[in-house]
Amino acid sequence: MNRVESNIDICSGKPVIVGTRILVRNIASMLTSGYSVEDVLKAHPELTSEDVKAALDYDAARSEPPARRSWDRKDLYRRGRSI
Repeated sequence: MNRVESNIDICSGKPVIVGTRILVRNIASMLTSGYSVEDVLKAHPELTSEDVKAALDYDAARSEPPARRSWDRKDLYRRGRSI
């Protein structure tokens, strides 16, 4: 079963865990910031450990480097940069 979906009607098409509005990038960010899988599951009790693994697998399969993905347009404009 595919646990990650992108649907333009949910979170503007950003990848989320199926049946939720929890963004894959948020799960990946939590884990790379030092949260354990158990911490993520406590923060999001509707997730399973398989959902967290699917989010990591999806994030790892993306071709963009993580440093570039972390910037959004609003943050770039606040910092005085253009895109």
